[in-house]
Amino acid sequence: MSLSTPPAVDRETYRSVFREYAGDVIVVTVDGDDGPHGFTATSLTSVSAQPPIVSFVINERSSSWPALSGAASAVVNLLDASHTDLARTFATHGADRFGAATPWHRLATGEPVLTQAPIALRVEITDRIPAGEQYVVLAQVTEVRVVGTREPLLYWAGDYRRIAS
Repeated sequence: MSLSTPPAVDRETYRSVFREYAGDVIVVTVDGDDGPHGFTATSLTSVSAQPPIVSFVINERSSSWPALSGAASAVVNLLDASHTDLARTFATHGADRFGAATPWHRLATGEPVLTQAPIALRVEITDRIPAGEQYVVLAQVTEVRVVGTREPLLYWAGDYRRIAS
């Protein structure tokens, strides 16, 4: 079956199934010609350990796509369970994502990074693969910053969640 074949499963059924799939919340940040951009996602995947490659997905209609489409590098910020507001800010269309309420700084290499993210991966983008209305981005990890420990922030059933112990 090619990707141009009409799907046998309708969009709402498909989306309802994946609402039941918990995903770790990240914010991808990237520098564009007009300043920093970023978006919330739950699609981070470890692709390879040698070399260290990750993937994530971005919608082609995202306001961050123009910056990411031409960027050589980005930062994948893994959020903590206490960062629900940060996740919502970067998921909200039209929000002031890099305003005064968002602590961030630039790495020595220039990319914006969220200061509060307990784990940040600087990545060099190697591929952007069109997949329906999305792009799968493959990127090699070139730097890892770990600050303390982390309780993951999850997205499940349409809301942000913590892992219950």
